[in-house]
Amino acid sequence: MCGAEGGVPLIINTKQLLREARQLVADHGKWVYFGTDHAAWLSAHQTPNNGPYHWPDNTPVIGCIFTANDFFSFISDVGASVLRDDGKIGTLLDQPFLMNDLPVLCARTP
Repeated sequence: MCGAEGGVPLIINTKQLLREARQLVADHGKWVYFGTDHAAWLSAHQTPNNGPYHWPDNTPVIGCIFTANDFFSFISDVGASVLRDDGKIGTLLDQPFLMNDLPVLCARTP
């Protein structure tokens, strides 16, 4: 999806990028559940069997600016992740109306 818009999947590896992504999600993300935050699709993916998350370049998500406490989880077969406006990463329940309505976080190509 990012390539079609002239971008690349966003890899959040600095606090500044996280602040900017959280603001974008707060401003343009979709509200997904009662009592929860707004969310947008993120390029982090989870390894099989609910393993750790990795970025598209296969670097681990945990270790740069994210810690194990920065994740939420629902049992999901979606495989893709979302970023909430509170800065937490996780997956969503498989609900078709959410799949198409959430925006995607991308970075501009250099």
